[in-house]
Amino acid sequence: MKKISILFAAAILFFSAATASAEGFLIKGGVTLSNLASSSLKDFSVVDLNNYTGWHAGIGYQTASVGGFSFQPELLFNVKGTKINGSNDLKWKMSYIELPINIQWGIDLLVAKPFVFASPFVGYNIANKQPGISIFDASIKTKPFEYGLGVGFGLNIFHIQLTAKYSWNFGAVVSLEEYANAIRNVRNTTGCWEISGAIVF
Repeated sequence: MKKISILFAAAILFFSAATASAEGFLIKGGVTLSNLASSSLKDFSVVDLNNYTGWHAGIGYQTASVGGFSFQPELLFNVKGTKINGSNDLKWKMSYIELPINIQWGIDLLVAKPFVFASPFVGYNIANKQPGISIFDASIKTKPFEYGLGVGFGLNIFHIQLTAKYSWNFGAVVSLEEYANAIRNVRNTTGCWEISGAIVF
């Protein structure tokens, strides 16, 4: 009987430790794979837009799970961009402060919780590094605000969280109309993958 009581108590402690990680503050960081999506720029034979590898880092808070649902607001510094003609020397890098709110749903499997999530976000552009070629002149106006939606999946294992998310910007992030009439009224946006790891306290 004593052994059964000890096993039962150990199981309760183990369960508590596993589910405790579902709520708490977190520090996260990871890789951002992005590109500038502008169909009109593809008409310029001298311009080829390629994926850019940036990074993101920040803090957040994950709420307790109710019916499998939880919320995870975050405050992130996110570096996005594009490579021009595949060159490491010609990069357009945009740095944002972003506020995503992850709406998660998953199944608690005691030692792990796989989940899917949607992540509406807003952001503010705080820095830009533009390539030194004529079509990307310093007078190009970068929009200060961004907004969009991300969708992804993840896994909580005790106090570790791993996620992968694809995000769409719904508005233009730059204004290129002065360079070609062909790009008037089109979206010059960014789309990106974010692969992250986080520690929940």
